[in-house]
Amino acid sequence: MKNMIKTIVMCSALAATLSACSETPQKEKVIVEINNTKSSEELTEAGEQLVAPYTLNLAYRAFEMALEKNPNDMKALFYQKFLKRFMVLRGVGTNVKPIVQKYGNISQYENEVKKAPAYPIKKFLMTPEKSAPIKSESGIQNIFIEYRKALVEFRQFIAHNPDLTLDLRMNPYVFQAQINDRLEQNCVIVEDGENSKYECDLDGAATVRLNIADLMVLKQEAAAEILYVTLYASYNLDGFIDYAKAIEGKGVTAQQATDVILEKVNLSVLDKEGLKSIKSIATDMLVAVKWVQKYSDKLCPNPAGDTRRKGHLIENGSIFCVRHNAEFDNEMAKIEQAINGAITVNVADGSTTSIDAMAFFNNPVSSLKQLAPAKWSTDGQSVESFQDNTMGGVFVNGDAVKVLNGNK
Repeated sequence: MKNMIKTIVMCSALAATLSACSETPQKEKVIVEINNTKSSEELTEAGEQLVAPYTLNLAYRAFEMALEKNPNDMKALFYQKFLKRFMVLRGVGTNVKPIVQKYGNISQYENEVKKAPAYPIKKFLMTPEKSAPIKSESGIQNIFIEYRKALVEFRQFIAHNPDLTLDLRMNPYVFQAQINDRLEQNCVIVEDGENSKYECDLDGAATVRLNIADLMVLKQEAAAEILYVTLYASYNLDGFIDYAKAIEGKGVTAQQATDVILEKVNLSVLDKEGLKSIKSIATDMLVAVKWVQKYSDKLCPNPAGDTRRKGHLIENGSIFCVRHNAEFDNEMAKIEQAINGAITVNVADGSTTSIDAMAFFNNPVSSLKQLAPAKWSTDGQSVESFQDNTMGGVFVNGDAVKVLNGNK
């Protein structure tokens, strides 16, 4: 948990798709102006040049200003929706101090913050719009919930604009390596009699095309992030650090560890909305796979050769090389059935049972304590029965112990 706090504060996952926190910015002085005298188009262009790990917050502001002047600026709207997830981290570096004080080393933390270079992102992370001290684990989880909501907005934007086509210009001071890689696609030999010259379109190398296929990938990447953060934020973890400290190095049995969890950790539902959205996300992912299958011949015409989508944001075309075959289609049919209801699965003893994987998400229990073990083996290592042997409706026949213990 302490490592998670440090990760949130010091790196903040600020460019999971666009870049990495560890990148070293160019030392060359570059001036990008954003002010109300500029047009919507000029502000959007400025925002694009600020899309970098250390200036994402300034880029976001530029796109917001552009949209104030022209709410229909689709490029500004795309970037604004994409970057909104990171804006939930405003002031987290200050707000997180109470929990660092309680469980960590506040002096070390403050020294690390002090040593961090004075990039715009530092001010953004350390200056909250309003005081919202994070005093417990659920305070961190609430950040994940807001992050998830921003991802949902981004996915909704794509859903409402599936045919959007944009030319995006990469910041040459951040994405120099990628631009250099693209130069070969933008250079030609020009013959003029006995003379010849090699011409390169640097602006073209820095520009990538965004279309329906790229949007589909971005939408599913956002879905994967939603699934990930929902795991952290779905049930209240207040007391988890106290639990970890209580059993650290004590060699406790599974029963003893569970008893401490039930005593110290809240475990009430925290983000029911996130849990209930899982089915629709899973369904959408399945639709995306079917879409790729349908258009695979166009998106990946040469699966055995060069699959690059030259000039596109998502250049790796191999992800679109999904051809129909009986085995794959059969697996997709099973997944679709699992999303929409109970399926029959094999058990270790050779029998079968019925599993409804989505039951837990469709109707979340109010507290995970409702699923706690009711009876343990004499050695305290195996569960003999649960408070709810269907585990929230997942094990339709109430045989959770049999399935999970492999019929031992």
